[in-house]
Amino acid sequence: MIRNITIFIGVGIIFITLFFFFILAKKLTTPLRELKRTMEDITISNLPEPMPIKHENNEIEALNQAFRQMRDRLNQAIEREFKSQSLQMKAHFDALQAQINPHFLYNMLTILGNMGDEAGQNEISLICLNLSKILRYSTSTGKAWASLQEEINHTSNYLSLMKRRFEHRLDYQIDIDEAIMDFPIPKLTIQPLVENSITHGFENSPDPMKIIIKGGFIENGWQISIMDNGSGFAGDILENLKEKIHYYSTNLISDQKDIELSIGGMGLISTFARLFLLYGNELRFELKNMENGGACINIGGSLDKIGKEGILNV
Repeated sequence: MIRNITIFIGVGIIFITLFFFFILAKKLTTPLRELKRTMEDITISNLPEPMPIKHENNEIEALNQAFRQMRDRLNQAIEREFKSQSLQMKAHFDALQAQINPHFLYNMLTILGNMGDEAGQNEISLICLNLSKILRYSTSTGKAWASLQEEINHTSNYLSLMKRRFEHRLDYQIDIDEAIMDFPIPKLTIQPLVENSITHGFENSPDPMKIIIKGGFIENGWQISIMDNGSGFAGDILENLKEKIHYYSTNLISDQKDIELSIGGMGLISTFARLFLLYGNELRFELKNMENGGACINIGGSLDKIGKEGILNV
C-alpha cells in the first residue's frame, strides 16, 4: 500500500514538474518566436518601423534590445550610403555640366598634346595632359571614395593649370604628411575648396594670390588646411554657411528630413555633406578668417575611423 502511494506521489510530482517546465518553456520561447518572426518579416521598406516586443526576462529583453540596436544601425548605414551616393553623383554631374562624351574629350586632348610635342610646344602638351587628367578624374564614377594622394594629385593638376593662366599672380604650396596619403576621402573634395578660394577669395583683389595646402596628424585625428591670402569670408556669408553646416549635421541622416542641396554656397556645403556621411560626428570641418587676412578651411577626421583597408563603421 505504502509502495503504491509512494509511486503515485512520485508520478504526480513528475507530471507537475513537467507541467511547470512546459509553462516556463512556453513563456520563455514565445517572445523568442515573436522576435524570430519579426526578423523574418523585416524588409527595406519596414526597417525603420518600431518593434513593440517586450518581455520581463532580462536576458530576452537584452537580446531584443541588441537586435533593435543592430536594426537601427543597419537602417542608418543604408540611409547614409544612399545619401552619400546621391551627393557623389551630384558632384560628378556638376563636374561634367556639358553632356559631351568624356572619352571624346580625352582623345582630343591627347591629340592636341601630341601635336604640341611635334611642334616643340611643350607648354601646350603639358596643359593638355593636366587638363586630360582633371577631366578623367572628375568624370570617372567607378568609386565614390579616393585616397588623399589621389585628391592631392588632382588638386595639383588643377593648380598647375591655374598657374599657367595667372602666371606670376598665383603662387601655391602643398605640404602633406606622407603618412596620411592613403586615408580615404570623398572624391572631388579638396580641389573644389581650392577653386572656391581662387574664385571668391580674390574676386575683387589685384594682389598676387597665394594658396597653401597643409596636412598631417593632429590630436587623435588628421587634418587638411586650405589657406589663402584673399579677402576672406564676409561676415554674413560666414555665419550663413555655419548655420547651414549646423542644420545639415543635425538633419542629414534623419529620415524625417528631405535634404535639398540647391541653395547658395553649395560648393562648401556639398563638400561638408559628403565628408559628414563618411566621418559622422567625428568629422572636423571649420571655416574661418585668419588674423592676417585671408580664409582658412580645415577638414579632417578621427583616427578611430581609419582602418588598414579603409573606413570602418560607416
